[in-house]
Amino acid sequence: MAAAIEEVERFLEEHPDFPPALEARATFEAWAGRYEASLSTYAQLLAIAPDNAAARRQQAQVLSWASRFEASRAVYDSLLAADPADVEARLGLGRVLTSAGDTPGAVAAYERVLADRPDHVGALQGLGRALSWGGRLVDGEGAYRRAVEADGSDVPSLVGLAQVLRWQGRNAAALEVLERAGRLDPSDGDVREQRR
Repeated sequence: MAAAIEEVERFLEEHPDFPPALEARATFEAWAGRYEASLSTYAQLLAIAPDNAAARRQQAQVLSWASRFEASRAVYDSLLAADPADVEARLGLGRVLTSAGDTPGAVAAYERVLADRPDHVGALQGLGRALSWGGRLVDGEGAYRRAVEADGSDVPSLVGLAQVLRWQGRNAAALEVLERAGRLDPSDGDVREQRR
């Protein structure tokens, strides 16, 4: 990752205000765990392109990774105030609320998406995660099962279902789901981790 950041830095020395390069640097910095550097780059990018909703969503995600949940939520709230139909922002809001331990808020965010798109796999996964992390394991299982019904080849949905089954002490059922996920993608790291 350091090499990629250095390459972008060299380009930015000659083109300091080139938005795609700034976005690349911010992304690479975030992937490297350099959250404050990433957020600084996003601030620079958004000063140049304040209407770049994709960059604002990425900024909000990095704020969440840095455990700055209120700041992340504020960015998502502003995106949704500007465009209530921004599904990616609503999913991001659900993720940050889940991470912050606000299960009711996260559930409401995901259910808002599902009201318009009842088979939205990402919203169903998020709902399953929020409910499960909030201790509502049976409801979480139900959400993951709906995600699997919507797309039976979606490995993250299967992994989530297996995890919530494990948390319920249903290891044999979890292993059966993981075997199915493993057949779909034998190299998936989450499948291997859940099997262990």
